Amino acid sequence: MMKVGTPEKLIKTKLDTQVNFTWIVDAMCVYCSDSFGMPRVYKSFESVDYIIKEYVLCRPNDVSCIYGNYASDKFKIGYKNMTMDFLNVVSRGKKVEQSFYVGERKVYMDYFEGIDYGFYGTDYNGALGLGQRVNELRNDAPFFRRENSIIDYLYPKKVITVDLRENKKRMSLGFENTQDTTENILWVKTKPNSFKFDLKYIKIGDETFDLKGTEAVVNPKYENTFIYNEFVRPILVQATGMFFRCIDFKDIPPIVIGVEGGTIEINPGSHLKPGLLSCNSDIVSIGNNIEGSKNTWVFGETILKEYATIYDYENGRIGFAK
Repeated sequence: MMKVGTPEKLIKTKLDTQVNFTWIVDAMCVYCSDSFGMPRVYKSFESVDYIIKEYVLCRPNDVSCIYGNYASDKFKIGYKNMTMDFLNVVSRGKKVEQSFYVGERKVYMDYFEGIDYGFYGTDYNGALGLGQRVNELRNDAPFFRRENSIIDYLYPKKVITVDLRENKKRMSLGFENTQDTTENILWVKTKPNSFKFDLKYIKIGDETFDLKGTEAVVNPKYENTFIYNEFVRPILVQATGMFFRCIDFKDIPPIVIGVEGGTIEINPGSHLKPGLLSCNSDIVSIGNNIEGSKNTWVFGETILKEYATIYDYENGRIGFAK
């Protein structure tokens, strides 16, 4: 939850660690309800602090198709007040595209998989971008300036803690919140300008599989965890007993994933659900449903049910604490 505008509007957003900008659907985006499944709560025309800086286009140099406004407004996130740049989606098209252009650069929204879009829609109004800032500052694409990121407003440390474990559901800005954790933080080095990190192996039951060349990112935007299809079936097989029913979770060993300096474990209760005829899992095939490289796994809330995750922007690392 955050408050935006003057007077303030309460806006509910997903957290997205793969983009460095925040986006919100505007009340003027009539078809956002259909395309995004989102209620249009934010009304930029009512905020006295709303300033349009430039137009964001659906296609390069096509001023007839405005996707949204690169704008600024007052934000209150937790106890922090700031004036921040963001993407305000005001598209008038009957179908809102899943990408837009800033200069010649194409940016993917990837909202269908990330915002729990279903028959009844969602109560989210956008996404709060927590990705690493881009170092490449371009005059032709000011939308990608550092000022898009809330990271510049954090103090004393450029750190965010996301804790979605049972009965927690909190985000801490500016410090490593290890409250209610019993183990030391497992720190894993991340790739430049992102929160991707290398995977070493995955252990499912008694079998261990090498993951050399595979990267992963932890993104709270997603409910599911997306991995190679070849590992999805073994996960379900070890959880399925006679007559295709789920076996008792206490008899299923955790999935173990090797990373730099240690391991991450996913217990069965964090990803398995009894189905009508068999077990269902929140760990699914990455396929073509996630924008980007197929060699990058995406850990969603499946991991976040197990660990508080700490995103350290200055030191280029991510921490896991139980």
